[in-house]
Amino acid sequence: MLAKLAVFLGGFTSLGASAPSSLSRKAYFIRQSRLPSSLTLKLIFAIVKNRGDRMRNDELNTQSMGFAVSIINLVKELKAKHETIIANQIGRSGTSIGANIREAQYAHGRADFISKLQIALKEANETSYWLELLYRTNSIDEREYKDLESACSNIRIMLISSLKTAKANSQKA
Repeated sequence: MLAKLAVFLGGFTSLGASAPSSLSRKAYFIRQSRLPSSLTLKLIFAIVKNRGDRMRNDELNTQSMGFAVSIINLVKELKAKHETIIANQIGRSGTSIGANIREAQYAHGRADFISKLQIALKEANETSYWLELLYRTNSIDEREYKDLESACSNIRIMLISSLKTAKANSQKA
């Protein structure tokens, strides 16, 4: 019975928009399993917590993908102006953020997950450096700099929050 519950709960993280209705079906299944009430509540709370973590991860994925698209468009503009050296640098670091966030989703363990998010945070910091350099050398205007820097900063804030949570959870385990 517990093996069935583990598989059932594991499938929850792969659900997207159907999560709320799935939540009630899983809670119903757990209640019907005739497990002790304390274990039943723990399992239901685990589902709800997992749903919240999934929503944060979705937001981080969405923002990092949008940022990568913006960086690719910036790289195209820079290459048209023959700014290839910095274009290549910011292209690598700016798109690497989302790639490392995606990689973290399939980490081999908590330490690997934390490592991938730390790499993404470092890449976000590097990207911020290249953005400032582009702005100071008049390669991008102030509006574009502020928009991209704001997006990069938001991603860094979410990464820091996720890292703090992951590290706190790893100490509990």
